[in-house]
Amino acid sequence: GGCEVRIGAVVASNSGSLFDPRLASLKPQFDSLFPYSSYRLVMNERRRVQWGSRAGFDLPGGRYLLVIPREYKDGRVSLKILLIDGSRALVDTVLALRDEGTFLVGGPRHKQGVLIIAIGARSDR
Repeated sequence: GGCEVRIGAVVASNSGSLFDPRLASLKPQFDSLFPYSSYRLVMNERRRVQWGSRAGFDLPGGRYLLVIPREYKDGRVSLKILLIDGSRALVDTVLALRDEGTFLVGGPRHKQGVLIIAIGARSDR
C-alpha cells in the first residue's frame, strides 16, 4: 500500500489580483495564511508512492522537494518533507495531513513574489 502525493507550486505576489481558478478549493486557506493578492499555479504533479519510499519533485527556481510517506493512522497521512535549495534544507519536517487534505508551505522568494508549495496526500487505505 501507499498513497498518492500531490505537489503544486504556486507563485504568489502583490502584482495584480489573479487567483488561479485551479486553486479555487484552497482559496480560504490562501486568504487566511498569506497576504498576497495574486496566486498562480506553475506546477502540478501527482505520484503514487509506497509507504517508506521516497519521491522527489523538481520545483521552480531550482529547488527540490523530497517526500517520504510514513504511514496512515487515525485518518491522517504522515509525510516526511524536505525542501532543498542547493545544499540547504529550507524545510525539514513531518506533516500529519488529514486524508485527502492539503497543506500549504510558504517558502522561498521567487521572482517578484514567493513560492508556496501545496502538499496533498490520499491514502490507499
